[in-house]
Amino acid sequence: MSSNWIIGITIAAIAGIFATLYLVSSLERIRTQRSIQIGEWQDRAHRLQHLIISAPNNALTSTVKKALFLEIKKCLQAILKLDEQNASAKRRLTEIDQALENIDKESPATLKLDPIPDANALKTVRKQLTDLFNFVQAAAKTQTLDGTTARKEFETLKHLFTESGANFYLTTAKNEEGRKKYRLALHLYKMAIGEYRKENKNNLYDSQINAIQKAIANVDRRQNEESQQHTAATGEKNDLASAMEQIQNEEDEQWQKKKF
Repeated sequence: MSSNWIIGITIAAIAGIFATLYLVSSLERIRTQRSIQIGEWQDRAHRLQHLIISAPNNALTSTVKKALFLEIKKCLQAILKLDEQNASAKRRLTEIDQALENIDKESPATLKLDPIPDANALKTVRKQLTDLFNFVQAAAKTQTLDGTTARKEFETLKHLFTESGANFYLTTAKNEEGRKKYRLALHLYKMAIGEYRKENKNNLYDSQINAIQKAIANVDRRQNEESQQHTAATGEKNDLASAMEQIQNEEDEQWQKKKF
């Protein structure tokens, strides 16, 4: 066999090896890229599901909930395009379809928040409401929600955001009033009014503000009454103490006169 043949065969073999390595490398890149894409879709579906679960009680309307489920469905369908045999995505897609069918049968959200007991709870609720607001904004851009519906949901979430702050201050004020810490209660009631006044366009929160002002007047009255009672009791106590001191002094004088 001539040297030219040997060189040709060697070159062909090397080329074949490189072609095989390139093909294997390309397939591995494709598999890696597909795994990354599946992971991203799974992560988005998980975050959307968490948003549904963690939303404040009675703050999630059926409209936004349906939009969330539809976005999760899109994620799962994208996963199945990349991996038709993905059993988890198939099972979850069936669950989402069932949830979408049941939404209209559920009781509507009352849009009334549970009492918010402390600042950490308020921070959590406001973070959840902000996440919902951001989702509605994104859903409007992708036309999952039409503009009119999105604006209505914006206003609902904005109202709940205002109510959450007022809710916290009112809950805390009532607790402090019950502990007879009237000065602190008055401060907290005024903070609640401040929350409402920030968003009181078209006198939207006039009735809430008036109710809090009545509560403030009631606390002022109780504070003044108890202050007067305390002053009177303190005066009586001082008079009694003076009388007892005088008796004690007289007794001391009598004992000093005694001789044994």
